[in-house]
Amino acid sequence: MQQSGPTSLLPWQVAQFNVLLSLHRQQRLGHAWLLGGIEGTGKLSFAMFLANYLFCSEPEADKCCGHCSGCNLFAAGTHPDFRLILPEKKLITIDQIRECLDFAHNTSGRGGMKILIASPAEAMNHNAANALLKLLEEPPVNTLLLLVSHQPGMLLATIRSRCQKLLCPLPSAAQATSWLEKQ
Repeated sequence: MQQSGPTSLLPWQVAQFNVLLSLHRQQRLGHAWLLGGIEGTGKLSFAMFLANYLFCSEPEADKCCGHCSGCNLFAAGTHPDFRLILPEKKLITIDQIRECLDFAHNTSGRGGMKILIASPAEAMNHNAANALLKLLEEPPVNTLLLLVSHQPGMLLATIRSRCQKLLCPLPSAAQATSWLEKQ
């Protein structure tokens, strides 16, 4: 089952989002990103927001419109071009990765980009990680893979080397305090 994403970025994620958005606009985003950083800093929500934003047909500067069919499908957890890979009993299994390989190599349901998010990526067992290499070595057109990792060093070196890296930093004390006060 998919889950809907956040409706906005956390304040400490804006700079990283702008980097990826700029690359996307230049058609230089690439096919695989490793989003690394300390657990609890919002990496999965960042990845979900990015996916939603890329599916949105009427995005604004730093948010999704929330009313187009792409946003509605994503919010409902039924977007045909999105897969969220979460651990089953603490592991991401080879069967989950094989299913995603099939998904990645099929035609997009809406004629655009397909997006897969694996979180936490280090939960892949050895066979799953090896299966994922096929997707990284032979990426289908218009497919984006986002690997969310709290411990990127636990991933196979061959996986890390085939992904572009984005460090998701801790918020500053001022950012965290300000955000918490608004909640």
